[in-house]
This record gives sequence, structure tokens and C-alpha cells, in this order.
Amino acid sequence: YYRGFYNKSGSVMNFQKHEIDGVTYEQKMNVTSLLMIGIDKRSTDENKSYRDGGQSDFLLLLVLDHKNKTIHQLQIDRDTMTSVNVLGLFGNSAGSRVMQICLSHGYGMDRQERCKNTLSAVQGLLGCPELESYMEIPLDAIAALNDLLGGVTVTLQDDFTMADPAMQAGATITLT
Repeated sequence: YYRGFYNKSGSVMNFQKHEIDGVTYEQKMNVTSLLMIGIDKRSTDENKSYRDGGQSDFLLLLVLDHKNKTIHQLQIDRDTMTSVNVLGLFGNSAGSRVMQICLSHGYGMDRQERCKNTLSAVQGLLGCPELESYMEIPLDAIAALNDLLGGVTVTLQDDFTMADPAMQAGATITLT
């Protein structure tokens, strides 16, 4: 994990303070970054090619501040346009293209390469140093996570009584 900043030309500035538009920022030490990547494929889905990894429908960057015992989070909209590394016809690097960040997970020979491609897209978008960790969450893990959290409480804006009589517009229910 590199602790530094990147300037506009992409070269590394090796110091802990950085000035942007007249404002001085000091880099926090003793933090851990984690990118949570929720993908639209099940853990058992077979990928047929190096461009078939699915989309990252959910991106959440967590920064754990060990000194202050806090967690900061930044949710990144899947439709955010940014530079994404792409693969060519035979799985070789074909440079980068500006596209939705969710598509970054589609490129790679295996899960690890696809997640690292998503990490790279997020780092480029945010202009930040290398992120430390990632966690891929496949579609079939959502139910288990929801249950671990005790469900999700929502207030329904629309009527869904055709699916469940309790799901009336305005009702507050816990989804499990």
C-alpha cells in the first residue's frame, strides 16, 4: 500500500500534505480502505469469456479510521462515467474507454482480475492512491447479508398487494 498522492500528470508526490486550489489537505495515516463490489452474477454462474464478468451494480468505498474508530463511506453510482481498462478480442489489453463504471467488472480472465479492474476504475475516478482491499459480493449473497442485518425496513410508496396483501402503499415493513 503506497501512502502518497498523485498529481494531475499522474506522477507520485511523496509527502503527506497536498494543496489543491489553495486548500491544504493532510493525508490521514492509520486508515484501511475497502471497496465493496456487488455484482449481478451468482457465485455459481459460469463466465464464458474474458469480457463476461458481469456488472458491478453496487460500489461502496469504506475507509476505516483506526485512530478515531470511525468508518467513512462513499457510494459510487453504477452509472458514473469514467475511464475503464478494456480487453480486446483475444483477451489482451486494448487500452481504456470512457464508460459506465459498472462495466469495469466485466473485463478480466478471472474474478480477481475483474475486481482489480474495478479497483483501478475507482482509483482513476477519485484520483486516489492505490486502494488496499476489495470484497466481491455475488448476487446470491444478498439474501444472506440481508438476513444477517435483521432485514431492511422500508415504507412502501406503491401498492404491491397483488404480491402480498400486507404490502399496501404507505405500509412500513421489514423485508427478509
